[in-house]
Amino acid sequence: MSRTHLGRSESIFKQVRADLLDDCVEVVQLSTLEIHRKRVFFDETRMVTLHRAIPHDLLWTGVVFAAIGGLIGLALVSEAPVVALIAGLVFFLPGAVMAGIALALRSSVLTVQGPRFQARVVAVLKQHRVEQAYHHIRHQVAAAQSALPPEPAAPAS
Repeated sequence: MSRTHLGRSESIFKQVRADLLDDCVEVVQLSTLEIHRKRVFFDETRMVTLHRAIPHDLLWTGVVFAAIGGLIGLALVSEAPVVALIAGLVFFLPGAVMAGIALALRSSVLTVQGPRFQARVVAVLKQHRVEQAYHHIRHQVAAAQSALPPEPAAPAS
């Protein structure tokens, strides 16, 4: 059984790893106390999508930093204009740059929907790998589902 690494994501509370196997997409989620392993098999796949998304966490962090910098600058401008300028720029400039990067840097999101689970892979830097995986998964799903026997017709009432 071959295994191709699609991507991973880490946050403070969990780590997620996605792999492409011969007959399914596997997502392993590690939280502080639990390990969840989900598989979406190609013959059970209902939908495969690939779309672009803005990294919202980076965007909102930048907006909050820029707003804090702007508010500090406005609050101190009448008392100490130089301090207000420095304090405002310390927060505003990195926040504005962060928000600009978030708007310019779009991530590719690959979603494979099964009857019970959903496998989701988000790639910011290695987008070509996710796009190749999308085409490969679509081909595998079509091959697996065409090999299935046809469903019996519902009885007429």
